[in-house]
Amino acid sequence: MSKSRRRRRRSSALQKIILVIVILIIVILIAFFFVIRPMKQKLASSVAEKVIEMQVSSDTDSDVTAEEILDVMSEEDQETIEEICEEYLDVQTLTEISGYLAQGDTASVKAYVKESLSKEELAQIQEIYEKYQDELSEYLE
Repeated sequence: MSKSRRRRRRSSALQKIILVIVILIIVILIAFFFVIRPMKQKLASSVAEKVIEMQVSSDTDSDVTAEEILDVMSEEDQETIEEICEEYLDVQTLTEISGYLAQGDTASVKAYVKESLSKEELAQIQEIYEKYQDELSEYLE
């Protein structure tokens, strides 16, 4: 009898450990899909807007604002810019950039973007910006 009691205790303890592990995995997945991922997407969108603002501010000939460009930009181009920005957002930068945005510190966001993005990615964003900047300039004339 003593061996069967030990087996029951061991199997019961093992079941509890497995249950705790499964619950932890479920909680982590829920946190990722319902908290971290949407937060990351929202911050990527905000960073993308700051990137467009950076392009607008560097273009001294333009009368177009970043909001106007974002309003006419296709979903595909918006997603391209957001994907580029989202690629560099990890948990540490999420908190850092959200702090900058909460304080209204756009200069720090722009500095982060300049430091993080490659020349090719900046060129791709510049190309998208010029595409819509030209369209808006023609429309406004």
